[in-house]
Amino acid sequence: WIEAGVGEMRRFLCDYHLFSGCSSEAATYQLCVLAYALLVQVALGSRGDWGLVEDPIVKKSFAFLAAIQTPIDPRCGFRMLPTIGHVTAYSWSQSLQAYFAWVARLTAESDPDFSARMMAAWKRGGSFVFSLHDFSQDLIWSQPLCLLDGELPAEEESRFLESRVHEGLGVVLRTKHDDASEGYLLFKMGESTGHYDNDEGSLIWYAFGQPLLTDFGCQYNPNFHAHPWLHNRISMDHAADGPPRGGGLVSRHFAEGLDFACGEVRISRLYSETEWPVRERDFDFRQVMGEVREVEEQVWRRHVIYVHAMETVILLDQIDGDLPTDWNLQVLADSVRTTEGCALFKGQFGVDLQMTMLQPVEPKLEVAAFSHQGFDEPRLPMHWWRGAAWTAPPGIELGPMGERALTLRAHAGPGESYMAVLTAFRAGEEEPQVVQRGDWAVEIRSHRGRVVAGTDPPFGRWDLEVEGKGMKSGHCVDLPVD
Repeated sequence: WIEAGVGEMRRFLCDYHLFSGCSSEAATYQLCVLAYALLVQVALGSRGDWGLVEDPIVKKSFAFLAAIQTPIDPRCGFRMLPTIGHVTAYSWSQSLQAYFAWVARLTAESDPDFSARMMAAWKRGGSFVFSLHDFSQDLIWSQPLCLLDGELPAEEESRFLESRVHEGLGVVLRTKHDDASEGYLLFKMGESTGHYDNDEGSLIWYAFGQPLLTDFGCQYNPNFHAHPWLHNRISMDHAADGPPRGGGLVSRHFAEGLDFACGEVRISRLYSETEWPVRERDFDFRQVMGEVREVEEQVWRRHVIYVHAMETVILLDQIDGDLPTDWNLQVLADSVRTTEGCALFKGQFGVDLQMTMLQPVEPKLEVAAFSHQGFDEPRLPMHWWRGAAWTAPPGIELGPMGERALTLRAHAGPGESYMAVLTAFRAGEEEPQVVQRGDWAVEIRSHRGRVVAGTDPPFGRWDLEVEGKGMKSGHCVDLPVD
């Protein structure tokens, strides 16, 4: 029966994961599944080595999770699992990074290099010993102490900082600045859709090491399952995407000084949803989903250009459809000043953001705000976390980790595309200069460098030129039109 059970778990792990190590579900659920495999490995240790932890897919999955960690977040003091999908910003999900140390201990003898990589990921992720997700409310505290060894060697993180495609998730684009601060841009575009919101095509951005664009990390509390306008993405007809969901990468180009990625989402079903997430305690979104309506297929192709040294993101959102659209950003900012086609945000962490919309011409910009209280969110409060505060690793102060952001929205008619430039700069610095050089071309200048980017319908080619400290490079990026 042991052989049959282990065989079934192996089959499940293979079916559950893609070749990249990304699973069919968001990181919270992936780590819970992997923890079960590690517990089985330990439980069966007295009856021989069943080798679950040595399966290539287990190692790939942990390596994938380590590779998508954010820069050190000033709100918590450690590198987070990105809050794309149902991953909380607070330690309900983040403390699951304790499992990096579990797998490090179980592979320390058989694969010391991999073990050292996982120990580095554990230390980057806060060095949690207890997962509050699986060991909450004083249920079990002793078990995790037996499953890790905090003294194991850890690898340096030099191999960790590189831009990568992660099949199923999308891309994570990275850079490191002269002052050791980091840039990080996650672009969700892939077939992993289990326990995700309407967040396909959304972005998470840290500029100069500080969080700037957020994908709200509140899991179900309140629930964001059907509010695409509360993510950093397009919404069609101000409605939620109906299933099946998911998108796919069309093209990518990683080069010195900049990265390019393009993905496509096709939407043929929509349903109505409340403007803001419902916060009533007895509300069950599964029972009240609006009626799904079939629509002519709407094709949204998002082009993302990330200029490293300048911490600049150029977005082209190419729309082929007969419905009006919204273009949405969620910015961790205290205030915003809008003028015609431009918004200047005062960031919460010493990095400001300038948004310049080049297309459509003379867009109407709307500003709103949203916040959640993390552990203390009143719909499903988890007040017990205060009693678990003692589990915080040295140097880490456990808190509710709520989020407060300003929401920016623009609108376009059927078939109209968007082009926007997002430039980050440190508080007190001169604002970057953004000059439109044609309908679909732009030049951006700052004391950090210069970039010129241009394309034309049907947007099958980009001409890019970037200049920085002692560096100048030009790029032509071709991609499929159909």
